[in-house]
Amino acid sequence: MSTRIGRFFVLDLGADELVVLPTLADAEGPSRVVVRDQETSQLVMSEVIARGGHLRVPLAKVWPLASHSVKLQRQQDDAWVDHVPFTPLQSVAELDRDRITPGDWGVPERCVAVLREPGTRRVLMRRAVPAGGSTTWTYPADAESELLLEFNHPSDDGVGLGARVGPTLRWSPVAFRGVVPAEVSHHEDELAHTIRHDVTLAPRVLAKAGRPLLVTEGYIGAWDDGEPVVEAMDFVLGRQEMLFQPTVPDASRRSGRVVYLGRPHSSWGHFLTQGLARVWYALEHPDTPVVWDSPAPLPAHQQVVLDLLGMRNPQHLLTEPVRWEEVVFPFPGVCIGDYVLPGYVRSVGVVPPSPVVPGKRVFLTRTGVSDFPGGPEKEIDRIAESHGFTVLHPQRLSVEAQLAEISSAETVLAVEGSSLHTPLLLGGPLTTRFWALTRHRRGGGLFEHIRRHKRLRYETLDFLRTRARRAREVIDIDLERLDEALTETDGFTRDLHLLEPHREHPSSAETSYLSHLRMTQVRSGRAETALSDLRTAVLAGDHDRARALSRR
Repeated sequence: MSTRIGRFFVLDLGADELVVLPTLADAEGPSRVVVRDQETSQLVMSEVIARGGHLRVPLAKVWPLASHSVKLQRQQDDAWVDHVPFTPLQSVAELDRDRITPGDWGVPERCVAVLREPGTRRVLMRRAVPAGGSTTWTYPADAESELLLEFNHPSDDGVGLGARVGPTLRWSPVAFRGVVPAEVSHHEDELAHTIRHDVTLAPRVLAKAGRPLLVTEGYIGAWDDGEPVVEAMDFVLGRQEMLFQPTVPDASRRSGRVVYLGRPHSSWGHFLTQGLARVWYALEHPDTPVVWDSPAPLPAHQQVVLDLLGMRNPQHLLTEPVRWEEVVFPFPGVCIGDYVLPGYVRSVGVVPPSPVVPGKRVFLTRTGVSDFPGGPEKEIDRIAESHGFTVLHPQRLSVEAQLAEISSAETVLAVEGSSLHTPLLLGGPLTTRFWALTRHRRGGGLFEHIRRHKRLRYETLDFLRTRARRAREVIDIDLERLDEALTETDGFTRDLHLLEPHREHPSSAETSYLSHLRMTQVRSGRAETALSDLRTAVLAGDHDRARALSRR
């Protein structure tokens, strides 16, 4: 990617260099390039270029562009005279610059950083980064959309890309990002929070209810003095779960301090993770009211979980825009696919486990919850039962009963999914051995993070014939091979070396919430902003505003 920005130089954005080419200005003999810092009037560099040659200057040496100018000189007799006078770099190019540090995203080893367009997957930047290092990328300041940031292992031949490390991340242009507050209070095991004053909170707006949760697009509302509060954002698999509403609504005023808990989520697994991600602060401050971004009270089973955790805080629902005197924003203790913090694990893992029943085997079925036409769920139930497993339907049991059944079993088997988030609520060391049948995450992300920080005896086994790519998809599992493996190992209790061909070995790489916050998109390009305005007006039922926007 190259852009000519002057009479005698070219900006090579791919190489992150300023390339001086005297021949562009018809310089015939040797030339000299001079770079000056305009603010101090000091010379930054002066280099002679041979006839027909060129000079490459790292952009870091002339950044920021607004502070530097460059001129070209030619030899005349025994002196250098100006061929092209000083030209301010900023006058011919509006650029932004970003530093990409893989270690901030849980990739400390040597890797290749890649930036792609989201639609075409076209590569805009590809750089090898040494272990513990970073790279910079310079790009036009008028960028109109976010990109995809990926980290890959170098290929064996050193030319191509190896396996991807961690999730694909959402990268936002600098001009679109919000401001991370300087005052962040840190707690044990990386838990942190901010306190903001005079904050406007507005109910979220979902764009398309009913779509798979991880791809649902919508808008949240949280502003401090008109600027979006980046700490209100949640992240899933390296991406913002939602965008910010484009306008700040009128709001009623409330006094006092509240704790922002965000969206509780209706799904069992997502409630135990995203829904409870900020609850840790409320548990430490039981007298401070909490605010759920929810139009209706939490269902009974979710309230049971809060009672088990010991949460006694008064609860408010965010049903209309409200301007609070003081709002605490706890940082989430978990972001699905990105990280799990030990402090979060301890705050929700408080229910004492039941005594283990020798020989007890439990299979947590998905039948009745995730049935698909032609799906294998009922056949997996039959196979598990034939190998001595008690088939349990978690949705038919109380929360307390689920926890008792899981913790009292020597062996728990389940298809990868929400039922395997339930052990988060259990305290103390668990001796239960968990086996997960891989579905589409292959043990990676949240499952591996929970296993590691909860110190579970947890392994994921792959019996798929074809890989499932989405959560809501029929799994094509090799039932015959699963049956054989259960037989050979007596229900995964002996001769476990025979399972090695099926064992998954997921990466445990984790990102950080602060890294995500620094990348949070709070603004958009003109076209996307116009669509956001129209969409939120339609979803909010403001038909007059929607009609007015549609005419623009």
